[in-house]
Amino acid sequence: TAFSPDNDGKNDKFYVYASGIDEASFQLLMYDRWGELIFKANNILTGWDGKVKGEMSQVGTYAWLATFKDFLGNQKTQSGKVTLIR
Repeated sequence: TAFSPDNDGKNDKFYVYASGIDEASFQLLMYDRWGELIFKANNILTGWDGKVKGEMSQVGTYAWLATFKDFLGNQKTQSGKVTLIR
């Protein structure tokens, strides 16, 4: 529920882990506390590094939304919150 993007090689990016999904349909969206979209990835292997427009984000809690299809073609949505710490 937290990550620390401080370039120490440990827990530097936030990833969504899943199994049994069609990776081609995956999308991760990250939002700040005001609901502004700050990050978007279409590859499950791409994690958020805590930056917005090239600058490190503030310590705080951010919302994430992942959408994807399972192997049967059913659309799924998962969401949650992650805390950026230093």
